[in-house]
Amino acid sequence: MNTEDFIRLIEGQTESPSLDFKANSPWDYKKLTKDILAMSNLPDGGHIVIGIEEKDNEFINVGVDQKNIITYKYDEMRDQVSKYAEPMVDFNVYFPEDRNELKYVVIKIFSFKEIPTLCKKTLDGEMRASTLYYRNTNKRPESAAISNVSDLRDLIELAAVRLMQRRKSFGYTIPNIDAEIFDAEIKAFQQTSSYELIKSKGNCEVYITPLQKGNLHSLKRCLEVVEKAQVKASWSLPFIPRTLHEGSLVTAENSYEAFSDLGARKELWRMYLSESFCMINSFVEDWLEGDHLRGAWASKFPSGQYLFYYTSIIHYLTQLYVFIEHLTIEGLYKEGLSISIIFNELKDRRLHLDSENHMPLMKIRTTKTDKITINEEYSRLEILEGGINISSSIILKVLDYFSFYPSKESVLQIQKQFLEKGY
Repeated sequence: MNTEDFIRLIEGQTESPSLDFKANSPWDYKKLTKDILAMSNLPDGGHIVIGIEEKDNEFINVGVDQKNIITYKYDEMRDQVSKYAEPMVDFNVYFPEDRNELKYVVIKIFSFKEIPTLCKKTLDGEMRASTLYYRNTNKRPESAAISNVSDLRDLIELAAVRLMQRRKSFGYTIPNIDAEIFDAEIKAFQQTSSYELIKSKGNCEVYITPLQKGNLHSLKRCLEVVEKAQVKASWSLPFIPRTLHEGSLVTAENSYEAFSDLGARKELWRMYLSESFCMINSFVEDWLEGDHLRGAWASKFPSGQYLFYYTSIIHYLTQLYVFIEHLTIEGLYKEGLSISIIFNELKDRRLHLDSENHMPLMKIRTTKTDKITINEEYSRLEILEGGINISSSIILKVLDYFSFYPSKESVLQIQKQFLEKGY
């Protein structure tokens, strides 16, 4: 791990289930083994960074002095941890420097491969034998025995995902069908004047098609499934207008269509009888001028120059994938689905952390690509295993274009807080 890798790991971050900051200190297996076991039960493992102190709700880079650094001996650490972990946890130890030449210790913990890690031996005052440890999320992240249904469900879902990955490696495949009918539906959606309005500035397009043509039986059912699957957080996605002021909700050819123009938030969607779904959303940062709630931001964030980390990437993609999960629960996509997500008008945009209480970006993050296109296929089982887990991987793919690399667990923490609290 070089200096740039280290900066990418910590910049813009706060402590999360997969990222733990600790002050300058020597290796102590009694204090760190529980953290290592707990992080091994996360989808992408985690990092323990030694050399960062917390003071007055701020994180301060202090580094690790040489007398403490030499206590982190990989072979000895592995032998000590192995006495308490079953199966054995895989981890590495790095000694990076920052740009001020301060030295740190980073313990990178890898996720379990097939079976969650169990504590096999009691460590007085720290761990109990035959216990699963996890980075609990019902309060400030900490390593503790699983004590709530939400964390238990997450671990079970992760184990199920690993099972699905094994099935695919043994030849499990998703069937393909003729997509001609869906191409025609997408083309019809793109020919509307509402689509052209949103397309005139930065936007995100979404096209969901079943791998085998579905049948919603009636236009009324098209609207019903969207209403039941709608995800409500700080706003509702998809948005369903209820008054003329909010927009239009009408039947279209073989579909139900909704258009809303609420200041900076503009959205058009169609749910077809075939179970295909099309949607386009504006980037709110491009339509701030004239918005009665956010108009004061327009001078700070000129149209076309920024992309909001939380609003336009994390929150949006989280709601989208949970919406897909809800549609699947409603009985759609029995043979799976394909999805195309297209972020448009991106060139030279600057990534902006539109939230507080995070370490700042240590340099400007921009992208030179004008468009990001993500195409994926999922089985019904994969979708039902959890939209939030799938969306976190998509979020990281988008951020890769901005050379920004937060951990998957830090993204998951933001997603869960957003769904629970609306911010």
